[in-house]
Amino acid sequence: MHLMRILIVDDEITSCSKLTAMLEAYGKCETACSGDEAIKKFLEACKSEEPYDLITMDIDMPGKSGLEVNEFIRAWETENAIPEEVKVKILVVTGMTDRKILANSCISGAENALVKPVCLEELSEALEAMGIVPQY
Repeated sequence: MHLMRILIVDDEITSCSKLTAMLEAYGKCETACSGDEAIKKFLEACKSEEPYDLITMDIDMPGKSGLEVNEFIRAWETENAIPEEVKVKILVVTGMTDRKILANSCISGAENALVKPVCLEELSEALEAMGIVPQY
């Protein structure tokens, strides 16, 4: 069975730790604490032919925002003719509650969005809606 690769992108260490603990049942978790680091890790994973299956993306970060990173990822996938069924799934996890921002998350390429603080039940439901189930 393929072990899912997950990238958790958040500039708050506490959020990264909490999401890692909740997502370990789904696959191998790595973290990035900025948009620039997320892009670097995404490209490295694609070049190593072990791309991420899921990225959780904070929106409000220093440097590139999560929305900018999502747009970069989707543009890169399009330019590289990545088939729809293997494109990385993106779940926005943000402290922002503005409906317009949450709508923009999906416009920027995310499949789903959650507002922090996230509980395991909410996360599980959001992932299930994206076709992702625990691997244990």
